[in-house]
Amino acid sequence: MDKTRLYIKGVTQLRQFGNIGLIVLTDADQTKHLSMPCNMDRLYDLEGFFKKRHTSVDALISVLWTIIRDHTGTPYEVHVTDVSRDKYRMELQDVDKSIAYKLEPTAAITLAAVADLPIYISPQLFDIQGVDYNPDNEKMSLPLNVLSYELLENALRRAVKDEDYRMAMAIKQEMDNRKNKKL
Repeated sequence: MDKTRLYIKGVTQLRQFGNIGLIVLTDADQTKHLSMPCNMDRLYDLEGFFKKRHTSVDALISVLWTIIRDHTGTPYEVHVTDVSRDKYRMELQDVDKSIAYKLEPTAAITLAAVADLPIYISPQLFDIQGVDYNPDNEKMSLPLNVLSYELLENALRRAVKDEDYRMAMAIKQEMDNRKNKKL
């Protein structure tokens, strides 16, 4: 299977949306990135891990992962497998047994960070979801299909307020597409 390795570049808060954080993953060359929305609790946990301010969540994951690793001896990987219903789909994969365990995306990223597991995505999905990465740019592009409907509504209001009508039209189209899929 062809796969692209992703690296956790960092976490940040989307201030214009309030209680939403972003986990930023880049490819090895740092030419493209993938942004995953997360709640502020998970953002705080990940931020603490990177700043060596370990939490009880980190400690629990670390202990449980050590037990699993010591008892199985099997290599594991985390995979981004799809995007569906405004969320990334992720799995923990047992490499030797070809068994996959579905995980909530931010839990998968937290596990990868704490257990030092590699994160992979198919090149095809990365081509679709990944956007150009520029570490010096203060603004970050984010695929609309990973934002909740509520976030899309907030983004639409902001785009209209800022008179960014091209963005407003793209957001409105994504919202309409989701409504049509539900019918």
